[in-house]
Amino acid sequence: MSKDYNGFSRILPNISCMLRYKKSDILELILLFAAFFLPGYIFQNQEVDPLIFNSAAFHGMYLLQTLPMIALLLFLLCRKGHHWWVPYRLTSIHWKDIPFGILSGIAVWAALLPLLLISSLFLSGPAEDAVGIDWKLHNAAMLPLVLITSLTTGYWEELFFRSYLDGQLRKIGLSRAWAAVIGIVLFASGHLYQGPIPALGTALIGAVLLFIFRYRRSLHTVALGHGLYNFSVLLLSLVSDFG
Repeated sequence: MSKDYNGFSRILPNISCMLRYKKSDILELILLFAAFFLPGYIFQNQEVDPLIFNSAAFHGMYLLQTLPMIALLLFLLCRKGHHWWVPYRLTSIHWKDIPFGILSGIAVWAALLPLLLISSLFLSGPAEDAVGIDWKLHNAAMLPLVLITSLTTGYWEELFFRSYLDGQLRKIGLSRAWAAVIGIVLFASGHLYQGPIPALGTALIGAVLLFIFRYRRSLHTVALGHGLYNFSVLLLSLVSDFG
């Protein structure tokens, strides 16, 4: 009896310690999401200027805001101890990430095509508007800045929603399925102001990128794919404007 009691008493502190660390991980996730994304989610509206990418000032302000957030998240992650990068799939970039990144962008378009087709058949207005692709680029001189901003967006959103969020949810004990559902819902919620169809399109994008991220185990592949998809949307709007 005493041996069983002593063994049980040794287990209790370990369980308590594990729960304490899990609570800390959950609190960290909530605080970072609240600081980085929640204000924009709460105050989102439909009065978004579709011409904003034609402004050099916008690109400068966006980079000034986003790059420090990327640096802060990486700084917090690197303080997690030995091999901190493993749960978050943070590896050095490899030349193979570039072609796989391009393929990831193509995969996103392929996933959206059925939704675009259904929208064009059953909904009024352009199919692009139905899935929330409403950005308009008229100034070709902005293309270099658009590419930089698009890739920055890709790295920032994939670093948080795929690398950090998926890794953190798995770390606190959620299954792969539940971690995927929570990550995709949070990612798509940023487009609820555009309506259910655009939010569904964003959820599809999130699901495709999460699948690729888990399969490739590389942030760079999905970040490049995400960024190139964003860039292609604006590039197509520029081409259609000239047409």
